Amino acid sequence: MSVGLGVAFTKKKEFTVNIAVIGRNHLVGLPGDSVSVIRSFLQKNNSSIKTDKDGSVERILSVPDEKLGNTTYVSADMSWNRSMVMLKRGNLNLVHG
Repeated sequence: MSVGLGVAFTKKKEFTVNIAVIGRNHLVGLPGDSVSVIRSFLQKNNSSIKTDKDGSVERILSVPDEKLGNTTYVSADMSWNRSMVMLKRGNLNLVHG
């Protein structure tokens, strides 16, 4: 029984934060623009870029942590209406624009 409990509690937690960026493209920001702060943070921390078949671009940044588990930040450009729908459905954690 103790082996089963040990296996159950050794799994690291995974946490995903979905961020909607409203307005300008967060991949091509202007200096002083608040959206470019997100872009520069993601570029500085070597985030990966994923493109969907729809043509939407997402930047993905994974932050590993031994004690708290891994955190993944997913940032995507979208319209205000689409972000509000996703927020109400619970698919979005943060709206920035």
